[in-house]
Amino acid sequence: MNTMHIEDFVVLGRTVPEDSRKYGQKVCMAGYSAENNQFLRVYPLLVPIGSNADCNGFRARHKYCLELQRNPKDSRAESWRVADEKMPTSTPWLQAVEAKKIDVLKWLKKRTVPTIRTLNECKMSIGVVRVSAGEWSGVMLPRGSKEDHESVQSLFDDLDDQAQYTGQEGLISKVKHAPYLHFSDSEGKHKLQIREWGAYLLLGQEKYADDPDALFGAPGYRRGKDLYLVIGNMMNHRKNWLVIKTFEADEQDHSPSLLDGVVDDQDE
Repeated sequence: MNTMHIEDFVVLGRTVPEDSRKYGQKVCMAGYSAENNQFLRVYPLLVPIGSNADCNGFRARHKYCLELQRNPKDSRAESWRVADEKMPTSTPWLQAVEAKKIDVLKWLKKRTVPTIRTLNECKMSIGVVRVSAGEWSGVMLPRGSKEDHESVQSLFDDLDDQAQYTGQEGLISKVKHAPYLHFSDSEGKHKLQIREWGAYLLLGQEKYADDPDALFGAPGYRRGKDLYLVIGNMMNHRKNWLVIKTFEADEQDHSPSLLDGVVDDQDE
């Protein structure tokens, strides 16, 4: 199957815009289709600025109709390209229906795997793991950190490229730290970089630039909570996993995410 029509794509999260040699500055999005019973990762989406301002108005936990096609160079089963970057969905942005958070959590719960090793063995490129409140910690690595220097620097390079591309140097240049989640499962310890776009828009705000730990007080990241981690791997490094989105396991509809609001502001 080289093409697919999706009526019920539910957005879980979008990654920080990354610089691609082939596509330029583009965004990757993770979600699922209950009708097709599968996770989906969708790319390349345009950065919503300038003449492309109306080309990427996706919102977390909202449903969209998508026309997708395979990329013959990407063998990951969950990976699909949008048929039209300029019109990635036939759903009008303001008419997208919001999925109930409790339904999203139920869907994630049923597909939770015990370890990242399970995802590797099944050759999946996106999945969900649950970490208990006492088994994870949030860590911030500053620019220039010697720990994991290469991966941290590549992230800041992407952010700097984004700033130049979007004209947001004043915002993005204030991001001084890269957030990580540390946790353990039966296979050992893990240290995953958070790539959620909303997290970096939050960290780019002046009031949080020198107080990055505030991220771990925002809904979806609050310490002392069990979390569902929606994670995805990299096409050229299939065992290198990144955090795309987080959900608190007991989160309810009346507990809006601070980060959802940040992303919505960006989209507007």
